[in-house]
Amino acid sequence: MALAHKAGKYDVMAGCAIVIGILLLAENFGFIGNVGVLWPLVVTLGGSALVMAGRNRGVYGRGLVGVGVYLLQTSLLFLYLNFTSWSYIAHLWPAFIGFLGVSIFVSGRGGVRSGVLLYLSAFLVILALLFFLIFTVDPKLWPISLVLLGISLAFLGRERHDKDYRTD
Repeated sequence: MALAHKAGKYDVMAGCAIVIGILLLAENFGFIGNVGVLWPLVVTLGGSALVMAGRNRGVYGRGLVGVGVYLLQTSLLFLYLNFTSWSYIAHLWPAFIGFLGVSIFVSGRGGVRSGVLLYLSAFLVILALLFFLIFTVDPKLWPISLVLLGISLAFLGRERHDKDYRTD
């Protein structure tokens, strides 16, 4: 009689961790080369584990999903930099702000404060795009980000004021 194996929810993650570990060991002992540039896949593995752990947990899993999505995005950027040049980080650093906005958007959907989180995530993504434009076109334009912050806060304050004094 054969024993039936019930697939665990972390079997794929466990298999990936084992394969990555064996590849890194093989590189350390000189059997294969250039595996070290794939280290961001370990971060990808961690991000995937957090997303999977946070799914179907309601409010309590949203934070896990948000952090997992952030790790997935950064691991892709790190993988790109490993195959190109790390000097590009001087121009790509605003991506981390945008990644935060995307992570907040993904983790904040459907919550009690989803409107505020949607606004915050959109602000962070727009701010990241603005920083890309400012620091690649002319660094003297950085105060535009403060103007954008002021406008955003004014709209947020007006939206809350209108909501508080609305008569239905």
